[in-house]
Amino acid sequence: YTRILPFDAPWCVKRALSRVHPRMFIFSETEIWPTLLEALEKQNIPRFFINARISDYTLLKYHRIKSLVAPRLAHLSGVAAVSEEDCARLVALGVDSKKIAVTGNTKYDSQPSVIGENEKEALRRKLFGATNNAILVLGSIRPQEMELWASAISRVRLAGGNLNVVVVPRHLEKLEAGRGYVFIMNSD
Repeated sequence: YTRILPFDAPWCVKRALSRVHPRMFIFSETEIWPTLLEALEKQNIPRFFINARISDYTLLKYHRIKSLVAPRLAHLSGVAAVSEEDCARLVALGVDSKKIAVTGNTKYDSQPSVIGENEKEALRRKLFGATNNAILVLGSIRPQEMELWASAISRVRLAGGNLNVVVVPRHLEKLEAGRGYVFIMNSD
């Protein structure tokens, strides 16, 4: 399951790890938390850095605290870097080059599935029936944002606007726990 990371202070990390006993830790992008990584290392918990990227700004920032960051990065179990440039920057910060693979960015490098017009129309009919109303997709939305959108959608409908709406939460794990929402509203 997922949890929000604790503040990267020894007492916060110690308390969090006394409650959560991970078998593996996967972090992404530029989220390097030295205290947490050190505590996980001491517990022999494998640590993987995915979608690893280091911008010019981040490289300068981490170089200033290299004595703190380098030992943590040197003992990672594996790294999936976004680019060759990121790979070189990570090596400069202490990552063992044998533990890095350049994989691209898993958020942006995947190819969207392409479907034909017939499949699009079949999906539209399945979700919305025979209507040809505009479709508003609210993706990656938080509960507080949904409250604002619900009010706006109601005003559009009261004014006679026809609108189909698809809502998907930002945190999909809430769906599995039955606490989230994905719903489709047909204005007919």
